[in-house]
Amino acid sequence: MLGTISDPTDGLVRFLGPFYHVDVLVPAAAFGAVGSLWVARGLRTAVEDRVRPRRVRPVLLVVALVCATVGGGVAVTAAAEPVRDNYVVTEQYDRAYEPFEERDLSDAVVFLPTPYGDWLHHPFQYLRNDPGFDGDTVYAMGDRQFAVVDNYPDRRYYRYDYRDEWAPYRGQSVDPRIQRVRLAEGKAVTTGLEAVAPAPARLTSVRLTNGDREATATVNGTDPLLLRLVTDAETTRLRGVESNETLSVPTPDAGTVTLVAFVDYGAGSGYNYRVELPVDQRGEVVRTLTPRVEVCWTDGECEVPAAHVPGSYQYDIDLDVTVNATGESRA
Repeated sequence: MLGTISDPTDGLVRFLGPFYHVDVLVPAAAFGAVGSLWVARGLRTAVEDRVRPRRVRPVLLVVALVCATVGGGVAVTAAAEPVRDNYVVTEQYDRAYEPFEERDLSDAVVFLPTPYGDWLHHPFQYLRNDPGFDGDTVYAMGDRQFAVVDNYPDRRYYRYDYRDEWAPYRGQSVDPRIQRVRLAEGKAVTTGLEAVAPAPARLTSVRLTNGDREATATVNGTDPLLLRLVTDAETTRLRGVESNETLSVPTPDAGTVTLVAFVDYGAGSGYNYRVELPVDQRGEVVRTLTPRVEVCWTDGECEVPAAHVPGSYQYDIDLDVTVNATGESRA
């Protein structure tokens, strides 16, 4: 019902009202029908008492037509604005769900974002699981991805994401994307990154962090910037950057290693490529998933969902990722 629990104007309740009252629809319709029949009989009796019998039907017909015209006009006027508002919202939902119509997702798992907190089907009511969680497509939140992978080891994996704020009720659409996600595991896993910057901007710095520790380095603006994240049970190292020190952070037992590359337009303006690599360890074996990639217009955390959606920018912005494992791997 509510997008933000503390805000009663946010969510479906804004358009449908307190729709838990739908439970009274059937009794209201039944009692309304009885009342309508009672009024009709009373009206017929009153007319018969005042009008000759052969003129009863025409008079009742005129009364019915007048009531229908007045009532219908009021109903159309009252319904026009809500219908228009909901049509606008439906258009935005159609845009957001386009990637699902363009791709075969049978025998797949799709990780979903959680813009309103730990709600799997809010706001994505269209993306529903079968009761047994064994349908052609299974939807899951992205906070425990490796646990989901372990439960569905023989499926293909995807990640649904989007750019901009999820606000279809404002007539504001998102740029959606479904990203293929591959699992790699071995004693070391290499994630390849290729970043480009639109002229005259330059790639000027990179930062690697595991949430507790971080390492930074400057780059010379090489375009494209070819980087490799090499992850083993001890450390995650960044290669491809000219630096006097090894750029590395400890690999978490279960967590995320994040790489941020800053593209500078000059005068302090620019944007960040942000790469979030899910990591999980099993003894000497490390597992990774294809990283989530964002393009953020501000430094640090992205202010709104900022998934990298190729082709959705005014400038030549692009970042490609590949995942390879030393040892056993599977898609």
